[in-house]
This record gives sequence, C-alpha cells and structure tokens, in this order.
Amino acid sequence: MDDYNAWVVGPIARANVERLQAEVIPRAEAWESSSGAEFAPKKTALIHFSRTRRRVQDAGPLLTRGVTVEASPQVKILGVVMDQELRYHAHAARMAKRGLRAAQALRRLRGLLPSMARQLYTSMVTPVVDYASVVWSTYAPSTAITTAEQVQRVGAMAVTAGFKTVSLVVAEAEAALVPVKDR
Repeated sequence: MDDYNAWVVGPIARANVERLQAEVIPRAEAWESSSGAEFAPKKTALIHFSRTRRRVQDAGPLLTRGVTVEASPQVKILGVVMDQELRYHAHAARMAKRGLRAAQALRRLRGLLPSMARQLYTSMVTPVVDYASVVWSTYAPSTAITTAEQVQRVGAMAVTAGFKTVSLVVAEAEAALVPVKDR
C-alpha cells in the first residue's frame, strides 16, 4: 500500500481533528496490525481545507503511534500539491517547472521531423503540464495558465524551429498544437 487518505468534513477544524483521533486513527492502527502493513508516522500529514483562517486556528495536533502531527499548509496527494485554500499555486509552480524542463529538453534535440517533435511534445510534455488538471483546472490561478502557455511556446518552437519572437497563437497554429485553454 502506498497512500492512504482519510477525509473528515465539518464546520470546525478542532471537531474534525477529534473525529480523526477518535474514529479514523484507531481503525487505521487496527487495520495496520491485522494486515501486516506499516504506516510511517513521519510521513503522516494533516491539513485543514478552508478559505477562512479562523475556522482552522487552534485545531490542535493529531497523535498517531506516539508521534504528534501538526497541521501543514500544503500536502502532496497523488502528485497534486494541495494548499489549505485549494488555490493550487504551489502545484502550478511545480507543474510549470517540470513542463518547462521537458520542453527545453525536446528543444535541444536536433534533426527531428516536425511530426516527430509534435508527437514527442504531445506524449512527453503535455502530460507533465496537464497532470490531474481535472482537479485543479476549474480553479486554476491565472499564473498556472500563463506558465502552461510559456511551456507551450517552448514546445511549439521545438516543433517548428521557429523564432523566439513569434506569438503563441501563430506558433500553436504552425505546430498544430491544441491551445492550453482548450486542453
């Protein structure tokens, strides 16, 4: 078993922590001892999702196997960096960095036909940029769209071997790439 997530919903964070402590932690520890699995308390994270700070203040820590787990401002769940307010700024920055690195690596390849470069871009770069977009794209910060478009520009230049000054719309059309907002 790789990941386990427990979600508790309520109007007050302290009550949520108490429910986790009373219901979820004992059940998880019982399952751990009966199944032979082992939870790593150091990898355990607690986060309160709310855009109202007063709702998550003084919620208290979680105690599991003698280890105190304080609330974190962000956690990574299945590769998506989620922050307390579900704004996804940290995820957008991570996605942009990884996508730009992949697009620049594609650009360094020489002697590729445009069709091969396009296929490499759509199979190797766009999945990095668009990973879990169904989760974060609804409330995507404008910076996420802007950085994804920067990656798209580098990818389009890799496909067409175009100039750096070409507009994104023209580069996408020449490279036959789907615009970021349409993906």
